[in-house]
Amino acid sequence: MKEFFPYTLILAALLMVGQLAGQCHQYVHSNADNDGWLSCEKQPNPNPAYPNTHWIQYDFGHVYSLGNTYVWNYNDANFLNGGFKEVSIDYSLDGLTWDYLGEFQFAKATGSNFYGGFQGPNFEGVNARYVLLTALSTWGNGDCAGIAEVQFNLWGSPTSVEDLELTTGNLILYPNPVADQLTVRAELAEMTNIELLSLSGQRLAAWEMAPTTKATLDLSKFPTGFYLVRATSAEGVLTRKLVIE
Repeated sequence: MKEFFPYTLILAALLMVGQLAGQCHQYVHSNADNDGWLSCEKQPNPNPAYPNTHWIQYDFGHVYSLGNTYVWNYNDANFLNGGFKEVSIDYSLDGLTWDYLGEFQFAKATGSNFYGGFQGPNFEGVNARYVLLTALSTWGNGDCAGIAEVQFNLWGSPTSVEDLELTTGNLILYPNPVADQLTVRAELAEMTNIELLSLSGQRLAAWEMAPTTKATLDLSKFPTGFYLVRATSAEGVLTRKLVIE
């Protein structure tokens, strides 16, 4: 039987410094300065594709299928500009290899003592144990970044990574960061198309090929920055974040 239940994490952040506080009513946050989490020191990101940043990593303990989310941004009435604004979201089975969900703008909190939050991104059933939120910008404060709470809807019985890997392929990029020649390797599937995308999803280059599990791409003409590599196979589409240096 398929199980469905909401999974609420009050900022289970790893390697971060901040104040954690719960809220009795799951749909309301106060505007107190201790009703949320605030980071004022950038730390090494769990995803090596990012530099040192303000980030939050959620660990559900097991692999689940992820659905809708609900978000309460940092709601300190005297520090609303510290809330997350542009946010990059990644998810992972093992905390080592990351898939990119997308870049999203989180609404600025209101400062109300009965702040209701907003509907967050939909993961549309992807399997993951870890979710990583990386703050790319805030609503005005350059030194600190904060958020109050994120609620996740999870489906299914807990699954181990080992069980899931029997049926799910993986896409490996190396080296990453890369300067010129990039090797793309797919596990459990043969690639027929590889695309290089901007973080906004714009296609910058594409390579068609006979079905293969390994390909080498020349990226020497592309400027330094963050990109996405998307590989298509008969089994589906896999996307990884890439850094060109």
